[in-house]
Amino acid sequence: MSDLPSRREFKVLKALCLDSVEDRSQWPGIGAGTEAALVAKGWIIPSTCETYGTEGFLVTKAGQEAHEAGWNAGFR
Repeated sequence: MSDLPSRREFKVLKALCLDSVEDRSQWPGIGAGTEAALVAKGWIIPSTCETYGTEGFLVTKAGQEAHEAGWNAGFR
């Protein structure tokens, strides 16, 4: 498994804020397959926002590292 995200995966990782649950509206045009790949790689996890009770995703430490690898590879 590559530590370098695809451009679609990078788009999701870029939209996620550290320690903040974000919903799918943060990455329009990204499908369930990309989300499933990110979860399978351990880069994001499904989570519920404790403040608002909304469902979304939380980036993991591995996801932060994948984002950094993508950034260093020139993804923007």
